Amino acid sequence: MSTCYLKAYMKTMDSFSDKDYLLSTILYSIAPTLAGEKVSSLVNFNKTRKRDLYNFWMEYKEEIIDVLNIEYFELKKTENMCVVLFYNHNQLTDILSNARNQKFLSRFNYSNFDSNIECLGMLKERYENLCPHEIGIFLGYPLKDVIDFVECPNKQCLLLGYWKVYNDIKDAQIKFNKFDSIKDKVVYLTVQGTEPSQILSYI
Repeated sequence: MSTCYLKAYMKTMDSFSDKDYLLSTILYSIAPTLAGEKVSSLVNFNKTRKRDLYNFWMEYKEEIIDVLNIEYFELKKTENMCVVLFYNHNQLTDILSNARNQKFLSRFNYSNFDSNIECLGMLKERYENLCPHEIGIFLGYPLKDVIDFVECPNKQCLLLGYWKVYNDIKDAQIKFNKFDSIKDKVVYLTVQGTEPSQILSYI
């Protein structure tokens, strides 16, 4: 994606109403998840940007979710920011049903893997101080890469993209390229004048 196109995208975004600005921000951030290519995406809404995404989210989130038709869970909320996990319910259920993932997560006191909400509740509890490393499982990162990140902090990663890749570079690069392509499409459609509420049908 060229710099000129990105500048045009930001200029278009600046002209949006508060609700459309929020919707466009979310569409771009979680596009791979909306396309079904990624189980979940994490978005941080805060007050430090040029426009107040935190208050936009608090005001419009129910309307936005109706448009996106996706599940969400607020992992952490303070006076100035809110960290939200947007996720595909069935895909997250599959991940939490995986025996190897369960064995890893049980080390951090996760137990009821039949309930996405209970597992997300535990993730939220562990998120109170620092972002817990096992969040990678919820984001769909390969278990081997999550384990290496947790257990081998000094290990050199082979590729850095949506996550730190320590093992299968080829598979990760294919996924990264696919994610980027989906997000680029959101930028293209926005610049071409497609209404934010209509972009979802093209992803």
